Amino acid sequence: MVETGEYSEEYVPKSKGLQFYIRNTNIKSSQIESDDDFYVEPKNFTKFTNIGDILTARVGAIGSFGTINIDFAGAIYSDNVLCLRIIQPQLFVPDVYTLYFNTKINRELMNRFSGGSVQPLITQTNIKNLPIPIFNILFQNEVNEKIQESFKFKSQSKQLLEIAKIGVEKAIESDETTATNWINEQLAALGINFL
Repeated sequence: MVETGEYSEEYVPKSKGLQFYIRNTNIKSSQIESDDDFYVEPKNFTKFTNIGDILTARVGAIGSFGTINIDFAGAIYSDNVLCLRIIQPQLFVPDVYTLYFNTKINRELMNRFSGGSVQPLITQTNIKNLPIPIFNILFQNEVNEKIQESFKFKSQSKQLLEIAKIGVEKAIESDETTATNWINEQLAALGINFL
């Protein structure tokens, strides 16, 4: 099933009771990236994301796909976004198909199927014409393990970068020993023995 999202006239910063509003610019590197400045009142909308939905930009930077994980379940998606909802989850592992959709050949197909005079546009009808292979489920599960591992490493690298940044600030503000001790405490909390 393919659906187009809903338009919002306004957005507000993150606040209790509001839902994240996913725009086409939030779809990056097979994932959805949050933005604390784009939240909306959920009672004004009817289309919400489910875990495993695959989103893609409908206008502009088409060809970029991302999977909805638990962090974005229940979010609202923009009218510039298409939502691909898997009807037979026992046959399709969402992150594997998101990876497939993000391949170079699929991006070229998206460009071929797109229309629009000012900026590229992909419609529900056009996206339904994309050839979608049915991969063996055992193969999908193997690939999915590698994908999840890569997401874990990506998240860990962001944490390490933040620790290094704060560590440098602590070294400048106080001294190197204090900073090194703090970094070691943070790394130990992550289960890493580095310094």
